[in-house]
Amino acid sequence: MLAILLAFCVSTLLLICFARLAPRWGFVDQPNARSAHRSPTPVGAGICFALAALLALFVPGVFPAETHSLLLILQSCGLVVAVVGLIDDRFKLPVGVRLLVYLTASIIAVITLLEAAPLLLVGLAILALGWTINLVNFMDGVDGFVGTQALCVCLSMAVISLFIPEAPGITHFTLVLAAALRSNNCKHKIIPFFLLGDSD
Repeated sequence: MLAILLAFCVSTLLLICFARLAPRWGFVDQPNARSAHRSPTPVGAGICFALAALLALFVPGVFPAETHSLLLILQSCGLVVAVVGLIDDRFKLPVGVRLLVYLTASIIAVITLLEAAPLLLVGLAILALGWTINLVNFMDGVDGFVGTQALCVCLSMAVISLFIPEAPGITHFTLVLAAALRSNNCKHKIIPFFLLGDSD
C-alpha cells in the first residue's frame, strides 16, 4: 500500500512542478494541422510517471526478492524510453535514433520476461512491444487519452495477475503503475493542462 500511495503522491507532485517549469525549459508543443490543441501547450510530462513508478520499487519489503530485479529491469527499460522521448520532445531526435532505442528496450524487456520461450514467440513479442511504443507516440496524450488507456491496461493486468501464482509482485507493481497514472486524471483540478508527449 505504501508503494502505491508513494507512486501517486510523487507523480502528482512531479506533474505540478513539470507543468509550471516546462515553458521555461522549452518543453512547449506548437500546434499544427494534426494537433488536438490550438495554443502552445507544455509537453513531455510523461517522464513523471516513469520516475514515480521507479521510485516506488525501492520501498523496502514491498516486492518479493525473486521479482524485484525483474521489475527493476523492466521499469528501467521504460525509463530509458521515457527519457529519450523527453529529449525528442525538446530537440526532435531523428526517427532512426528513437526506433533503435524502442527496439533495444523491447528486446531487453521481452528477453527478461520470456527467456525460456520459443524463439518465434520472443521475436513476435519484441516486434509487438516495439510497435506499441511507437504507436503510443503517435497519440497526442491530450486530455488524458494515453494516460487513461494505460491506466485501464494496468488495472486489467492487476486483475489477470491475481490468477497467476507464478508471478509474485506483478499485481502490486501494476497497481503502482496505475497509481502513478491516476494522478494524470487530476490535472484539470490541480495541474495546468499539458501533453504527455513522447515520454509517455
